[in-house]
Amino acid sequence: MAKILPFRPAPRKSVDRNFIILLVALPAAAFTAVLLAPQFGEGVQEAGAVPLTLTEPVTGNGPSVHFAQCAPGPRITCVVDGDTIWLEGRKIRMADYNTPEISNPGCEAERRLGQRATTRLTALLNSGAVTLHQTGDRDTDVYGRALREVRVDGRSVGDTLVEEGLAHEWEGYQRDWC
Repeated sequence: MAKILPFRPAPRKSVDRNFIILLVALPAAAFTAVLLAPQFGEGVQEAGAVPLTLTEPVTGNGPSVHFAQCAPGPRITCVVDGDTIWLEGRKIRMADYNTPEISNPGCEAERRLGQRATTRLTALLNSGAVTLHQTGDRDTDVYGRALREVRVDGRSVGDTLVEEGLAHEWEGYQRDWC
């Protein structure tokens, strides 16, 4: 007579728990990183966006706005670097001057000077009534940023930064800072 053996299911292949976590978490993290990256949406102008023209103060005697250096995540009102800011969700490039880069500097000296320009611009913007003025015949640059001269209490922040050696007057191209 045949011997009856108890039923034993085939051994389960164990799936590494970390693999499953990565399989689920990695795409979610990548999607979140794209949405919250500081560059997300930069250079994109909304269809039908109204040109940014402020002649009334946005700080000081007008509505109170505080500027801080931009942090990771959505940008509403903050300082990107010495010549670029976000104001109420709109990216603005200063039209009258250029400062050293801090995100992709050509050398360490450029990064340090760029950080000084960024810190100084932040202080200037928080020191009085800020107004934006359109200059020239272009409203935006090739990246969709509004081109404006920014003044604090009637004085161009570009003039101040140039006088302090933290910027060059805009000449149509970026100078080498190294």
